[in-house]
Amino acid sequence: MIATVDGRPLVNLRLMRAHLTASAVFFAVSLLGGLAYAFQFNNLYPFEGIEWLSPGRVRMVHTNMAAYGFIANAFIGGILFAIPRLTRRPILSDPLGWLIFAAWQLVMVLTIAGQLTGHGQGIEWGETPTFVDPLVLVGLILLVVNMATPIFQSEEPGLYVSLWYFLAAFAWTGLVYFMGNYLPQYWVPGTAGAAITGLFIHDLVGLFVTPLGWGLMYFFVPLLLRKPIWSHALSLITSPPPTSRSSIPCAAQNPGLRSARPAAARLPTRSSFDSAGRSYGGCGSSPTTRIRPSYPSARSTSAQRAPARPAPTIRMSVCSTVIGRRCRCRRGR
Repeated sequence: MIATVDGRPLVNLRLMRAHLTASAVFFAVSLLGGLAYAFQFNNLYPFEGIEWLSPGRVRMVHTNMAAYGFIANAFIGGILFAIPRLTRRPILSDPLGWLIFAAWQLVMVLTIAGQLTGHGQGIEWGETPTFVDPLVLVGLILLVVNMATPIFQSEEPGLYVSLWYFLAAFAWTGLVYFMGNYLPQYWVPGTAGAAITGLFIHDLVGLFVTPLGWGLMYFFVPLLLRKPIWSHALSLITSPPPTSRSSIPCAAQNPGLRSARPAAARLPTRSSFDSAGRSYGGCGSSPTTRIRPSYPSARSTSAQRAPARPAPTIRMSVCSTVIGRRCRCRRGR
C-alpha cells in the first residue's frame, strides 16, 4: 500500500523507476565507450579512421556518462525515494519532476552528440559542450527547488542525518559545476585555470558524489538491515577542521579550534618531541632554533692540497727455468 498526503502519493515510484532505468542505460553506454577505448592499447581499436569515433572523443563519452548519466540519475532516483520517506512530505511538483527527468536525458543525448562531433571542452570531467552547460545549471536549480522544498516544509522534530547530507550536496553541486565549466573556459586561463580544473575534478567527487552517497547509505543500510544506526548524534560529528594540519600559524588556528570544540574535548598542547619529533604541520612542529648558512673565510694557498704523486712502480721477477733449488730470473719493470 502506497502512503498518500493530501491525495498525492508520498513517493512517485514511476518517476523513481524512470531515473533508475535511465541510469542503467547510460551505465551500459559508459561501459561500451570504456571498452572501445581500451582496445586501442592492444592496437585493436574497432573504429580506426572514423573521426567522430576517435579514441579521445569516445573517452569523453565514457567519463561523462559515468558521472552525469549513470551516477546522477541513480542518485536522483534514490533521493526521490528517501526524501519523502524521511520528511513525510512529497516532492514539490510531480510534473516538474518529469520535466527535470526529460530535460536531463536530453542533456545527456546532447552531450554525447556534441562530444562525438568535436565540441567537447578541454576540461577533465567537464567535457560537456558549452551549449549544454546553461541547461545543466538550470536543471540543477529546478532539481534543488523540487527536492529541497519538502525538507524545509517538514514538521518532523529533527532532521535525520541523510537530509543534512542532501542539503549539502544541493548547496555545493551547482557551484562546483559552474566553477569547473565556466572559470577555466572564459575567465581564468593558463596555469590558474589548470589548478581550478584540478580542484573541480576532486570537488565533483567530494562535494557531489560523497554527500549524496553517504546520505543514501545512512538511509538504505538501516532500512535493508531493519536495524537503526548505532548513534544518530555520532553520525553528525565531523573530524577537526583541516586547519589543524596546515601551514597556517598555530596562533591563527587555535582560537577557531578552541571555539569549535567543547572544553572537555580540547586536545593537549603538543610538543616538538611528540611522535619522535615528527609532528610536522602540528602546533609543536615549529623549530626552536634556526640554522643559518655559514660563510667560512677563503682558504689560503698553503692550505690547499698538494698535487697527487705519481703511482709507484712495480718490480716483477719472472723465473724462466728451474734447476734444482735455484732459478734464473729476469728482472724488469
